[in-house]
Amino acid sequence: MNESWFPNDKIIMNIINKVALILSSVGLGLMFFVASTNGQDCGVTGKPDCPKTPVKVAVVIKDTPEEAAARRRKEKARLLARLAESNRRRGIMLQGLPKTGQALAAKYLKAGKAEDDKKDYIEAIEFYTKAIKVNENFSEAYYCRALSRSANNEIDAAIDDYTKAIEIDSKYTEAYNNRGKLNYDRMNIEAAIKDFSLAVTFFPYDVSISTIYTNRGKAYQFIGNTEASIDDYNKAIEADSHFIKAYLQRALVYYGQKNYTAAIADYDQVLEFENNNSEALTLKQKVQKEQRESKEKIDKLTGAVQQTTDEKLKSEKYFALGNAYLENYDFGNAITNYDLAISLNREYVFAYFNRGIAYTESKQFDAAIESFDQAISRKPDFADAYCKRGFASYGKGNFDAAINDYSKSIELSAKIPAAYFRRALAHIEKKTDEGYEAAIRDLSIYIGYDKSFAAAYLQRAAVYDLMSERAVGDEKNRLKLLADADRKKRQEFSK
Repeated sequence: MNESWFPNDKIIMNIINKVALILSSVGLGLMFFVASTNGQDCGVTGKPDCPKTPVKVAVVIKDTPEEAAARRRKEKARLLARLAESNRRRGIMLQGLPKTGQALAAKYLKAGKAEDDKKDYIEAIEFYTKAIKVNENFSEAYYCRALSRSANNEIDAAIDDYTKAIEIDSKYTEAYNNRGKLNYDRMNIEAAIKDFSLAVTFFPYDVSISTIYTNRGKAYQFIGNTEASIDDYNKAIEADSHFIKAYLQRALVYYGQKNYTAAIADYDQVLEFENNNSEALTLKQKVQKEQRESKEKIDKLTGAVQQTTDEKLKSEKYFALGNAYLENYDFGNAITNYDLAISLNREYVFAYFNRGIAYTESKQFDAAIESFDQAISRKPDFADAYCKRGFASYGKGNFDAAINDYSKSIELSAKIPAAYFRRALAHIEKKTDEGYEAAIRDLSIYIGYDKSFAAAYLQRAAVYDLMSERAVGDEKNRLKLLADADRKKRQEFSK
């Protein structure tokens, strides 16, 4: 690192030209697999504990001439973008600062990084603080101090430093990514998603864009937004077709959806890159076992349907087969079999009810509501049908109708805690002070039923966060403390 702490333009141009020359002469595409050591998570950009060099270089693949040319163009563009980004940050730092101040701030930064290398984070923090005192616009010093504070388990202070770095430089990709990671670890999932999204927006270079997409995908996955999580894993893989973490995370989503074929395909892809990857080997075997058992169950039920001639019994067999498909997230076949069950028994309340669930899961909300209507017309005190119809109305964005159905479900039976939880979500979507207060009440009631349900604490913390954004003074601080307390509870019950 030179004294100004920015790469010298000539050095970078030499690197660009050398990379282009090497790739041109050998026509090779280099693919790096960087493994973490001692169980460390190196998903945080620039984390001091992460190894400075890759643990291993796994594959060197021969490119076609066209692929080699494309790689050369991409690599040169990436390095030029990095040069432009370095110059942009240098311009921010140097604004209004004399040369003597520039040199002194750079000296303190260099000393701080040296202490980081020795894992003396307290000493490193002191040097970064000195650099900041010399130059209050030194975004890199705030960023590095945040890394050290995070490594020293000073999480709140680290988040504050990342925030300060971002205030100085609103396009500071690494700061957004790292702050997002800390927010994720603290279970502030909405804030984490916002940070990862900004990191993606401002990302100017480098294959670690895949890391950011994967980080955001995990956040979406955590809150149950599987479509958004899969989309992010797809983008991570598109950016780097050998990014193993994205394949493993996407496989988990597919497995949760009982999409066994897609999950196995992802594990196979991982094993093609690393044939001894223990996670892929273990989970692939588990998925294959469940896939076999599922197929055997469906085959058995299908045979039972074919052998039954009595209409009432046949209707029940179709219903059972529909349930088996529903369990496997095969909503199309589930709906078909519920239709067949209903065709043989027009008063089959639970066939209408389960068909409504299948329609809801496949996002056919109008059809779902109609199916729940049929169930309720035949069983007016069917509390769970009101609750599930609320799900469908919520999916349509009709939050008032959802709240009415959840309230009716609670009126008919206090034994459906899910109605409180789901009604809270609908209240949140109203985005009003009254809605937030109602959501807190419902979530608190739900927690009274199930004190160990970690997601309820997380959701209540998110509402407190939303309320704190509108509050001021002591009330704002009170709400933040309540949110932090709920996130700690969530971590306690999810261990």
